[in-house]
Amino acid sequence: MIKDGWELVDEDTGVVAAQLGAEYRDFRGDTCKLIGGHPPVHEASTGRVATTKGTFYPSVIGMKWVKLQNGPNVLR
Repeated sequence: MIKDGWELVDEDTGVVAAQLGAEYRDFRGDTCKLIGGHPPVHEASTGRVATTKGTFYPSVIGMKWVKLQNGPNVLR
């Protein structure tokens, strides 16, 4: 998922893995679908992810936001 020049990627590998509508396991082992989110608004922020179970820090589903160098400014 890309939004506002940021991309949501796998926390451990850095591989682009986050897809809207895809199912992910949270740290408890529960399944949820990614339905949206917003990237960090300042350096100390981690941003958020929106799932069918609620809005959380990205690490709850094993993701993190990374800034794109010159990437698109779209949501996919």
